Parts: sequence; structure tokens; C-alpha cells
Amino acid sequence: MIDTVKFQLSLCAVLCLVWVIQIFAVFPLESRLLDPSIVSVASVLFLPSGVKVIFATVIGYRALAPIVVGTVFGMWLHTGDLLFSVQFSILSSIALYIPVFILKALKKVSSDSSSTINNPLSLSRDVLVISVVASLFNSWFGSFIHGNSESAWLHFLVGDLMGATCVLAILITVRRSLFRLIVRHIAPRA
Repeated sequence: MIDTVKFQLSLCAVLCLVWVIQIFAVFPLESRLLDPSIVSVASVLFLPSGVKVIFATVIGYRALAPIVVGTVFGMWLHTGDLLFSVQFSILSSIALYIPVFILKALKKVSSDSSSTINNPLSLSRDVLVISVVASLFNSWFGSFIHGNSESAWLHFLVGDLMGATCVLAILITVRRSLFRLIVRHIAPRA
């Protein structure tokens, strides 16, 4: 039980750190380098999305609490609005886990037993598919609830995909040591 709590706190800390990097490094850099109308709706490189998708893809529902808490922290740090941050976190988590659960169900039906953890090609495919579907759901939910602009879905899609691709590239680069760490924590429970 204590190992599980430590593991979830570690996931939450990683996601919070990525949010800090996003807010204090990526957002200012994008604002200087890109047209403000492009980045005013959504980031072009949204790293927290990539981390959340990797966590949800590899760890599954056990990453839900760290994802929700980390997203509340990040959005609160970015906006200063706690209620909006909680709403955003819940909606984006629902949007994320819909394709995660659908993909897992499809793998069970098709008897695809390839492990996402050990197969970088499978991980890449899963992360990109989940990123596309989750970002579309996320932008649809956001547009429905908050009345965002009609092109918001495209901004969300680009930022989420770029973030997922960047985090995935880093993960695949350091995968051996990272996968050993993940497998050590989730293999006995899976």
C-alpha cells in the first residue's frame, strides 16, 4: 500500500513538474516565437498532455488520481482559478480515459497480447491514437462547456499531438531504465 502511494505521489510530482516547465518555459517561449493568435487558444507544444497520455496508456486507471491532482495544480498555477481548474481536470481526464478504455477493450477482443510497456512501436501507436481521440474529446467538451472558438479543436489537437510526440520521443530514448522502473512497480499488481 505504501509503495502504491509513493508511486502515485511520484507520478503526480512528475506531472506537476511538467506543468511548471510548460507554464514558465514553453508558454513564454511560444509567445515570443509564434503569432499570439495561434498560442492564445492553446499551446502548440503541450507537454502535460503527452505525460498524461503516457501515464494513462502504460499504467491505466491507477494513474487517474495523479493525473487529476496534477492537472488541477497545473491549471490553477496557470489560471489562478481553482473552480475552473477542477472542471478542466475532470473533463480532460474523462476525455483521456475514454480512448484508453476503448483501446484496451479492443485489444482484449482482438486477442492482441502485445505489451505496450515492452514494445516501443505498440506504445507509439497507442499513445498517438489516444492523443488524437482524447484531444478531440477534450476540445469538444471544452467548446461545449466553455464556448471556445470553432477552431479550438485544431489548436488542442496540434498541441496535444506535439506534446505527446515530444514526450514519447524522450520516453523511447530512455525507455530501458524507465521501463524497468515502471515494470518493477506495476508488474506484481497487473
